[in-house]
Amino acid sequence: MEFIKNKPYSYSFAISLILIIATISFYACNKEQNNVKKQNDEFNEYFFAVKVVDNILVLESENAYNELLNHLAKIGDSNFEKWEKSVGFNSLRKQCVQSENMEMLDNNDELFLTLLNTKSEIIIGEYLFHFDFKKEIGYVYSSKELKSSNRETFMELGFDDDFFAIINGEESSGLKASYCGDDKDGYYYWTTIDGQVMYKVVYQKSLILNSLQAKIKKNHSGGVEDIYLSTTDTFGNVFWRNTNGCKNISGSDGGSDREYNLRLYNSSKRLIAYRWCIDFYVMQNGSTTHYTTLQLKCNESIICTN
Repeated sequence: MEFIKNKPYSYSFAISLILIIATISFYACNKEQNNVKKQNDEFNEYFFAVKVVDNILVLESENAYNELLNHLAKIGDSNFEKWEKSVGFNSLRKQCVQSENMEMLDNNDELFLTLLNTKSEIIIGEYLFHFDFKKEIGYVYSSKELKSSNRETFMELGFDDDFFAIINGEESSGLKASYCGDDKDGYYYWTTIDGQVMYKVVYQKSLILNSLQAKIKKNHSGGVEDIYLSTTDTFGNVFWRNTNGCKNISGSDGGSDREYNLRLYNSSKRLIAYRWCIDFYVMQNGSTTHYTTLQLKCNESIICTN
């Protein structure tokens, strides 16, 4: 009789227990999904503005393109591959890495190579761009001709040109002469106890991308040495200036990884003045074993007071 009396209670308790477990599982699953989403958000923050059509990046405007440049510079070179996966894209950068095409990787901005597909193409607004890196020429077509086998060239421009300035009516022969040209110092090499360490500074122009970059990297993994780079005001403020304004800039990076980069200017707009001064150094057990400073400058007398 006691068993029969308690049976409804046992049944009710079992149902309650099942509901509690189901609720806990639901929230645990939800939390896990949110954590995965949070991790992915770092890489696909601009997914809404980026489409991939036939393995070519499609951005709706110059502004969306510049936002993506800043986003990729922010997450850093080591996360370029993760970003590509997050949007389902195979880049020219990835192809060069897999084929060990070090000449392309060393002579071009890897951020730019990340934006191009394996045919060196990208679509921004109504324009389809194709780049010939050997000739340093960009071919511009209507984006409507993406799948055409007989494209009609809208423009053929050198890497030193500024496509969007031309299209927006901001270009003139006098103004073009005042812009800063390509410049580079390095690679230089240190021979250390672990192997070689290479470093460089560069201002690079590629028709739709203008960038200030500094890089330090090892030709090996592991070892007991750490590598670092940082901006320095040894020769004056580090800054950039374009037709929209100017900005004083600073940054640093480094540690035990194989490679570090500083990217403090990435834009479709060319520079009319800058000072790009970087300290490079190698450390072992807290002591500096190698150190130097490299500087690039253009019209540096037009300082930035902001």
